[in-house]
Amino acid sequence: MSVLRLQICVSFALLTCAMPACALGVEQSAEKNSGRKAALTAASQTPPLKITLTRQKITTVDGQESIGSAEFAKPGDILQDTATYANVSNVPLKVTEATLPVPVNTVLQIRSLKPAGATASIDGRSFENLPIRRKSAQLGANATETEVDPGAYRFVRWLPGEIGPGKAVSFSARFRVVGEVVAPETSKD
Repeated sequence: MSVLRLQICVSFALLTCAMPACALGVEQSAEKNSGRKAALTAASQTPPLKITLTRQKITTVDGQESIGSAEFAKPGDILQDTATYANVSNVPLKVTEATLPVPVNTVLQIRSLKPAGATASIDGRSFENLPIRRKSAQLGANATETEVDPGAYRFVRWLPGEIGPGKAVSFSARFRVVGEVVAPETSKD
C-alpha cells in the first residue's frame, strides 16, 4: 500500500513581548561597548515563549474518536495539527499571530478550527473570515457570491493576543488527506 509521509511545518509570525529588554535577560549597560555582552547574554537565556507543534491522525470507529501517530497517512485520513504557545516567563507576552499552513495534499476541515475566530488565506498574504467568499465577475444585479473551495485554502491564522505568565494557549486544525499518494522515501543501505 502506498502512503504519504507527512512533514510538520508551521509559521510563527512576529512575537512582541510586553516587557522591557532586561526582563528577557538582556543586560543593559551605559557603557558604549556593552552591546556584544548584551547580545551574548540574550542568546544564552531561555526564550520566554515555548512553541510546540504536534500532528496526530484521528480515526473514528463506531462513533468513537481515537488519536494515533501521523507519520504515514492515506487518502481519506484525518490529521490534526496543534500548535501550543506557552509563556514560560513571569510576565505577560503579546503574540500578534499564530499561523498554520495547510499541509500539501490535504483539505482544511473548517468546522474543526479551535479556538473559533480563525481566518484563512488562499495566497499567504491576505487573510479573511471563514468561509472565504468571492463575487462573480458579473456586474450589477446578476453578480453572485460563492464560497471558495476549502481545497484552495493554504494557511489558517489566529490572533492570540496576550498570554499570561505561566499560561499556554493551543490552536488546532484538522485536515483530510486527498490527492495523489506517494510512497515514503526509503534509505538505500
